[in-house]
Amino acid sequence: MKELEFFISMNPPTTTHQAKRLAVSKSGKPYMFDSEKLKTVKKDLKAKLYKHKPKAPFEGACIIDIIIIFKAKGQHREGDPYLLKPDWDNSAKVPQDCLVELGFFKDDCIIFDGRVRKFWGDTAGYLIKIKEI
Repeated sequence: MKELEFFISMNPPTTTHQAKRLAVSKSGKPYMFDSEKLKTVKKDLKAKLYKHKPKAPFEGACIIDIIIIFKAKGQHREGDPYLLKPDWDNSAKVPQDCLVELGFFKDDCIIFDGRVRKFWGDTAGYLIKIKEI
């Protein structure tokens, strides 16, 4: 059974995969592309994730746990749930896509179970746990 757990310190972006843009090709076919802001977010996130890339990609059935920690401010304390935008499901898409693009997984279809949580904390970042069963 293969497992990987790591924390990356960074301010989680509020830009999500929904920042993609729609365009139409010269042939009239619509296509989606990343906005400049989303490209920057992915580039920064990939640079941090790359340091934790496994020697070989996960290939079997996987469970992923993504904990997103936003820097606590004002009345919020360490461990309080983060109840603001972006939504939890949108928050997971960009890091998951980056993990796949970097080769953490053979394909993200092997992720059969996952959990995403958002909290306030003293140190902003992502805690990512991947377990192959």
